[in-house]
Amino acid sequence: MTSPTYIATLKGIQADMTRVDIVREKNRGSPMKDHLAMVADGVGALAWVTIEPKPAEYVAELFGGAQMYGNKVLKEHKDKYGHATLHDSGHRRSHFEQRRGPSRMG
Repeated sequence: MTSPTYIATLKGIQADMTRVDIVREKNRGSPMKDHLAMVADGVGALAWVTIEPKPAEYVAELFGGAQMYGNKVLKEHKDKYGHATLHDSGHRRSHFEQRRGPSRMG
């Protein structure tokens, strides 16, 4: 994990993640703040390659945050979109789940 290619790739990803976070921070008062938080948390999961020994827990935590903000956006715009695709409460299933059937991961 210390090859020059790996380090160069991480620098590029880190710079992009920082830019996303800057946009989020500069727009905390914006009506799009939840949208930006969802994207920032999702993009933050790209850092999983630097987490040892259990990156899955890190990704799950950030995905949970992105999902929470996504649900807030969907709830806010429920009338406009007419359906939910991100929430995990079991009340509604995503379009993908409706086509695929119940989860096998249980």
